[in-house]
Amino acid sequence: MNLIVEKSNHVDYYTYLDTVFHKISEFRDLYWLISDLKYNSSKDSKLCEGALINGQSLSEIVNNNKIQFIWAVLSGYKEKPSNMPKEMPYASNKNYWVRQPSPQDVRAEVEIVCWDSTCTLFINVSQIVASQLKELYPDIKDLNYENELRV
Repeated sequence: MNLIVEKSNHVDYYTYLDTVFHKISEFRDLYWLISDLKYNSSKDSKLCEGALINGQSLSEIVNNNKIQFIWAVLSGYKEKPSNMPKEMPYASNKNYWVRQPSPQDVRAEVEIVCWDSTCTLFINVSQIVASQLKELYPDIKDLNYENELRV
């Protein structure tokens, strides 16, 4: 399932992910590749382009540093990848906005895309995670449906 949080009354800033990682335990069980990274933080968060980090550590970083991701793709993997993708995922990928997007790295289970601080995309999330996201953001939208309206 693909979802988008935009124009929501339930978030102050779309690309703060602390609540998401705090509430969704499945995300803390993944390994995350961080790419196309631009962010604001009041502290040194130790995040960098191309970082591969376990979900528990990423959760602690985003919760302890109040990071606002401006642009970023967080690609989540069940197993730690043995190598990096040939092309690093990037947030401005036009394929997010047509039909049914999928993670840019085919090995990734899920992607979280922070898009210019204006919205957050959740790509290929399970029904369980989608339900949890809908609890956090009652006005979250089905990205596939929204993309059909854009055509």
